[in-house]
Amino acid sequence: MNFLNIKYFLELEKTRNFTQAARNLYITQQTLSANIASIEEELGNNLFTRTRPIELTYAGKEFLAYAKRFDRLNTMMKEEFADLSNESKEVLRVGVGYSRAQNIIPMVLKEMKELHPKLELRINDGNNKVLTNLLEEKEIDLAITRENGDDPAFDSETLYKEQFLILIPDVLLENYFGSQKDDILANFTETMDFSVFDNCPFLMLFEGHHIRNVADGLFLGCNFKPNIFVYSDKIDILYHLCLSNFGITFYIRSFFHESEEKMEEFFRKKGIHCIPVNTQKYVYEVSIISLKNAYKTAAMRDFIQISKKVFQTKSS
Repeated sequence: MNFLNIKYFLELEKTRNFTQAARNLYITQQTLSANIASIEEELGNNLFTRTRPIELTYAGKEFLAYAKRFDRLNTMMKEEFADLSNESKEVLRVGVGYSRAQNIIPMVLKEMKELHPKLELRINDGNNKVLTNLLEEKEIDLAITRENGDDPAFDSETLYKEQFLILIPDVLLENYFGSQKDDILANFTETMDFSVFDNCPFLMLFEGHHIRNVADGLFLGCNFKPNIFVYSDKIDILYHLCLSNFGITFYIRSFFHESEEKMEEFFRKKGIHCIPVNTQKYVYEVSIISLKNAYKTAAMRDFIQISKKVFQTKSS
């Protein structure tokens, strides 16, 4: 038995179909069948039922745990020796949400390129669930996600605490409240009671997005149903519509590289009132996670450390 046999077994277990597994492995079905039969002969047990779809036998389920362990050790060994040789191209696969990637990756990439001139960075975007699944399936090496520090499957390093912002165009306040706009805004900033904006247009993400969940929680707290003018699944679209005075929206503080003062100055120039959500239940940690007990390449270790340094510098 060798690592190639293990690879073939794991692919067949994943697809539960000889034809599909052989196609994914770029081998013939006969070659795959012969390899599986070789493992079964060596172990003295059938690992798969020959039904459609095929299923693991009890022995197959027991062997699966060993196969995953062998495969993980093989991957760790190759990565460690690649680090030692320092000759091969370094591939780093990072999972991060689309909007967050636009802000985090540029800040980290310059220093990473200096440390690792042969680096090839592959970025996968997705929500928290998608990214943690990709990490568990070893499709990515690192994931930048919300609050996974308590998951025993992962090693976790906190990058920063995320804060939400409510963006309100001054033109909108002027149109709806006239001379009362300053009093309305001051009262809202203190109470977070959205009912004062009963007739105002809102620009909202579709349900299911984390930012939308936060907004809905705030609305529920004051028994408010927003007048939603625009729905989108892209926060950047809503942000730019807000800057064009089409409605009130929600945004994320870390999407700005600037200091608090520069951010406030930017919004003042744009005619936007920026109200932070300071309720503790809506402040959460963003972490960079990796599989526990997996070998971390030099590129992985440096990406983690540079990311932490970037946000420590930014918050100080």
